[in-house]
Amino acid sequence: MNTEISKSKISLINSLSLNKYREINNLFVAEGSKIVSELTESDYKIKYLIHNKKLNNTFFSKNAEVYCADDDTMKRLSNLKTQSSIIAVVEIPQYNLDISSLTNKLSLCLDDIQDPGNLGTIIRICDWFGIENIICSENSVDIYNPKVIQATMGAFL
Repeated sequence: MNTEISKSKISLINSLSLNKYREINNLFVAEGSKIVSELTESDYKIKYLIHNKKLNNTFFSKNAEVYCADDDTMKRLSNLKTQSSIIAVVEIPQYNLDISSLTNKLSLCLDDIQDPGNLGTIIRICDWFGIENIICSENSVDIYNPKVIQATMGAFL
């Protein structure tokens, strides 16, 4: 069902641009039709889908709450210079690092990566070369930072 998005949901989505609120709510934001389309076919759990009223309902997740919004609202929700026509609010999966699972696999360990665009690019390159495991230090930028997600162009999946 496509309903208008509430002010409280808009506040929640806007708060997810900050790491503190991504951790509290265990959610992150992904924007754009390519990334959202890939998310709907992945194991990630989409909680909310917000789409522009002009967009058709082609790739909506079965379990997600779906909302439509006007151009002004989409602009307020977007972290991009040019607003997206679709935004997904997604649950952050929980991973446990098991060192034994890394045996005989190519992995990359990163320390203190601060620039979200750089981390996104590194993730994209790792995907291209088949590197399945990326381990970041606690001082590195959060992988679910909206700029990292955008820079991966879907490779974070």
